[in-house]
Amino acid sequence: PTPIQRDYLARDLLADADGLPLVKSVHVQVGVAEADAVAETRWLQQVADEPGGPGLPHGIVAYCDLAAADAAAVLAAHRRSPNLRGIRQIVGRAPHDEQQARSDALIDDPRWHDGLARLVDLDLSFDLQMIPAQATRLARVLERMPALRVAICHAGSPWDQDPAGLAAWRAGLERLAALPNVWCKLSGFGMFD
Repeated sequence: PTPIQRDYLARDLLADADGLPLVKSVHVQVGVAEADAVAETRWLQQVADEPGGPGLPHGIVAYCDLAAADAAAVLAAHRRSPNLRGIRQIVGRAPHDEQQARSDALIDDPRWHDGLARLVDLDLSFDLQMIPAQATRLARVLERMPALRVAICHAGSPWDQDPAGLAAWRAGLERLAALPNVWCKLSGFGMFD
């Protein structure tokens, strides 16, 4: 995203809102270096707590590798920030990106399932970035965790825009929509053009 990559702070949001009545804001992590994830959450909390500031962000969705051996410790460190509301982890990428990331393997990893269950215990939601081909497998995992609140990022990433790709996306979202603990964020559609 180099052409649009830049710092974007609370004052930038307020300037762009140009007087719109912003009620609440949530900062969702995007591509933070794993080693900096907790530091980012702490910094965001400091920004929200600035005296005389706008109090943004009201909510923080941070990064944690839920399958990592230190996931419990990382979650505990994030939890020290009172505005923390959830965790985001990318599980699905377009096939050309997945060859390097290998994030699809998380879906079948019992350690990742344990990490998801830990979110329930901490009263945190999970922001799920996935692709349509993963919907059935993910639905099977999420069915076993009805107390976990899940927000599907970028409308389920309809990256394959041909008729068959869109049909698979639609079927996957319908499968996930049948679960009462799953919501869908309408965002990122331009990412797939």
